[in-house]
Amino acid sequence: MDVFESTPLFRKLWPKLLKSYALDAANAATEGDPTACPREAAAAFLAEAFQAEVENSSTEKGIAITRRKSDRILSFSASDSDASGARGGFGGAFHTSAFSK
Repeated sequence: MDVFESTPLFRKLWPKLLKSYALDAANAATEGDPTACPREAAAAFLAEAFQAEVENSSTEKGIAITRRKSDRILSFSASDSDASGARGGFGGAFHTSAFSK
């Protein structure tokens, strides 16, 4: 899962994301039958990723990186460490990625 703060940021990264998603899909197709992901399952995944416990957080060059972990999910969020108030994404992040373990 990838969540972006804004449409312009998403559009800028879309060509690279599309290539990586296509490679992941091609790889998954060779591993067995694809399974559908119902909307409810996707919503539950997002909720669990957002509520996962913070494992560590660090700041480098004005970017705060937060790593969250649950029993099933690992996520990483990047946000502006100098910004005050909420931004888009997950809890103020401009980009959040989450992966099923």
